[in-house]
Amino acid sequence: NFKSSKNYTFLKRKKIVLKNLYKIKGKFLDVGTGSGEITSIIVNKNNFSNSTLVDISTPMLNMCKKKIKKKKGVIFINKDLTLLNNQIKFNYITCLGVVAHYPNINKLVSKLSSLSKENSKVIIQSSLYNFFTVKINKFLFSKRYQRNNKYSIQYLTEKKLTKIFISNNFEIVKIYRYSLSIPIIDKFLPKLNFYLDFYFYFLFNNIGAEAIFILKKKNV
Repeated sequence: NFKSSKNYTFLKRKKIVLKNLYKIKGKFLDVGTGSGEITSIIVNKNNFSNSTLVDISTPMLNMCKKKIKKKKGVIFINKDLTLLNNQIKFNYITCLGVVAHYPNINKLVSKLSSLSKENSKVIIQSSLYNFFTVKINKFLFSKRYQRNNKYSIQYLTEKKLTKIFISNNFEIVKIYRYSLSIPIIDKFLPKLNFYLDFYFYFLFNNIGAEAIFILKKKNV
């Protein structure tokens, strides 16, 4: 497999998510399904009565469909999450690679809360603006990203995210932190960057620029 920091971050994300969603039943919602590299494994390896996979990109959802082996009970929805019916409640929700690209994080988390059953498990991934390399990345790349993609990346600290989660009736069960997040090195020395991330995690366990929050919906 090709080695880079981007690849390391993806593999780490996949490992953490699959560790927390293994041999389970119930209703599953995935927000920002993308091409389904992780989502398809979650659906294929579990026994959900219903799997609802949401993405605003039709081509991405079509790519995901090809990876899904368990077709029964799988629903693909090509629209914004906030348009989903709140009457449908889920036992498990994943939201990976979405926070940075969503214009209103409060609205996003509020919607996830309204779609969650009591005691449901919600897994959200985000970069952490309090980590020094994320601050550097914002300074170097944010304006160019906005110019090329016509929208701005959202940068949030762990403190800010925690406040938003708690205010929306979520309990933080665990936080996984990892990755140095220095994407510019991938352009010149991707393999070196992979091992920088690898040994950084080995030496400084649970410190990093990326985080996965394992949340539990409180009884209200």
